[in-house]
Amino acid sequence: SPALTIPHYGDAWSLTNVQYRLQQPPPGAGKYRQTAGLPAAMFRTEPEQALTGAVLVVEGAIKSIVLYQHLGSAPLGFPLAIVGIPSKAPSAAMLAALQDAEPVYVLLDPDAYQDGSASRVAGRLGRERVRVVKTPVKPDDLIVIYGGDGDDIKHYLRQAVTA
Repeated sequence: SPALTIPHYGDAWSLTNVQYRLQQPPPGAGKYRQTAGLPAAMFRTEPEQALTGAVLVVEGAIKSIVLYQHLGSAPLGFPLAIVGIPSKAPSAAMLAALQDAEPVYVLLDPDAYQDGSASRVAGRLGRERVRVVKTPVKPDDLIVIYGGDGDDIKHYLRQAVTA
């Protein structure tokens, strides 16, 4: 299947993995593939930006790209790093990369709040520093499908509550 190629970089633009978003996945198969033999990686919209201070965690590289494009790097008046985790169950290494971040805004897909995934991620990050952000639809869909914009996402970020 044709695929989008999404490079994932760590600190200082060191390539950590390449993710492929299949355009025509076989029925019942997932859309995303990581480079064989490498662990799944966090997508960082600005690899040169330290993951200290405020960080917005979303579910997936494409969501982080869309939100970065519409929010920029300081949507709430202070620097905000935007990262994408490849699932609702990120690895311990991904969460460890966020150990110096505070606050951590967690904005996962709506189903993550129904199945408890968002609560588990918040607990693993340390609830006291996590702000849970909920949107009625996937945040990239809010912009791409429903005509929302960065101001709509900022509204939801301002409504975030402590985990």
